[in-house]
Amino acid sequence: MSKVPKVTVLMSVYNGEEFLAEAVESILEQTFQDFQFLILNNGSTDKTPEIVDSYNDPRIRLVHNEKNLGLAGSLNRGLDLAEGEYVVRMDCDDISLPQRLDKQAAFMDSNPKVGVCGTWVETMGETPGEIKRFQQDPDLIKAGLLFGNFYITHPSVIMRSSLFKKHKLYYNPALYPAEDYALWQKCSKLFPLTNIPEVLLKYRILPTSGSHANQEHLWEVLRLIARESLLELGVYNGEEDLSMHMDFRSLKRPVSQEMLIKAEQWLQRIKTANQLKKIYPEKALMAVLEERWFYLCNTAAGLGPRVWHIYSKSPFSSTNHLPFSKKARFGLRCLLKKKTITGM
Repeated sequence: MSKVPKVTVLMSVYNGEEFLAEAVESILEQTFQDFQFLILNNGSTDKTPEIVDSYNDPRIRLVHNEKNLGLAGSLNRGLDLAEGEYVVRMDCDDISLPQRLDKQAAFMDSNPKVGVCGTWVETMGETPGEIKRFQQDPDLIKAGLLFGNFYITHPSVIMRSSLFKKHKLYYNPALYPAEDYALWQKCSKLFPLTNIPEVLLKYRILPTSGSHANQEHLWEVLRLIARESLLELGVYNGEEDLSMHMDFRSLKRPVSQEMLIKAEQWLQRIKTANQLKKIYPEKALMAVLEERWFYLCNTAAGLGPRVWHIYSKSPFSSTNHLPFSKKARFGLRCLLKKKTITGM
């Protein structure tokens, strides 16, 4: 290993003994060898320190936080301590595939403008075997982040240290558990973000992550992040605007015909504002708006044929990047509800 490692693998651990050994070994068994493994013990009260100490590997550096700093605070300390040209994130319950570091470091070497690069992931744990495929186009990722973090899986990323230092980029502890999403939004306005279209990480889904209390807190944090984005774009005039925007994120609330009309107007406001502010690439933003419009209308398909009419007459209806089969199924669902709506 060179004196200054090419890569720092950054892992923060709080009471992670259950899966920690598997995660650590997946890094130590990488085909790429030039790395520092920086593990921050974030106030654990279980056997986390003993497990890490059991590995006699000079690449491991175990650092003990004097108190629990929270995930964001601990990762910020890790960013300051990292020595590598690149910082690779790793969680204590995930598994990196053997060629992960090799392929991500090589990609960053070949693409010097990219600041953050994730990968596709395969889920395990509560919902095993699902392959999550993420967008590669940096423009679409940047525009898509306006609506949510559907594009980058945090523990799959490699980050270019020089750019993070240059722009003083850190996680915001006040935005936990969406501190990564807020960071990606900042990053996307400074340099390209992308993904390698290959599964290089096994990502664990834990039952506790879906608890009601966790989801309520997450939703409030996401509203804060969205509000800042809308203020920057110049389209935030109150909570009604924010709620409309969040409806495009979740696509879960029952949709009325009146809401569809307001939703189309909201998308038009975003498009017009961006033409003035030029925050997001115009073509990419339009593709994202079209996609959000399609899925919102699809959610309302139960209202009947009128929905298809509203959808197809909209300037956001082209959705050329969506499979034809999805649009066809949407139209069929609308037609099948004809009797319900017309009373025939």
